[in-house]
Amino acid sequence: MRAVIQQRLAGRRAGVDGGRRFRNWLLSYVVAAGCFWARAMEGGQTLDLWRGEGPWYENTVAALVQTADGYLWLGTYHGLVRFDGVRFTVFDSSNTPGLPNSRITSLYEAGNGTLWIGHETGELTRLREGRFEAVVLAGAWPGGAIEAIATDADEDLWVLNDAGVLFRV
Repeated sequence: MRAVIQQRLAGRRAGVDGGRRFRNWLLSYVVAAGCFWARAMEGGQTLDLWRGEGPWYENTVAALVQTADGYLWLGTYHGLVRFDGVRFTVFDSSNTPGLPNSRITSLYEAGNGTLWIGHETGELTRLREGRFEAVVLAGAWPGGAIEAIATDADEDLWVLNDAGVLFRV
């Protein structure tokens, strides 16, 4: 019985330590954001707030990338959103052929200008020359949400799933 109590207390201590780590991280984030804000104001820079419309607006942005052509792309659980500096355009599975679903978890622009889109369902899509194309992953792909996309020095494409499996496409 004593061993069980010690294990539970150890678990609580671990939880407290985890809580402290989170608080420390949060505090660091707030301080860094404050420093950024102060630095921006010193330099005479301004920050703009843009309001959007539609179901994606009140949703979590899971991925963000600015492509070489200047567009800002946001991956949300209600679709892919493109911002051109004036307006937001939403691409989702209901209005975009080639986009298998609207739950976007990662974005990456390759050196050749292809925008790679990872989905929560483990699917992969590419946007190249204005066309969305679903990419079939090899049979060894274990599935799972695509958390990150990158290329190596040889321009081979790699995806990382939510279980930590790194896979070359």
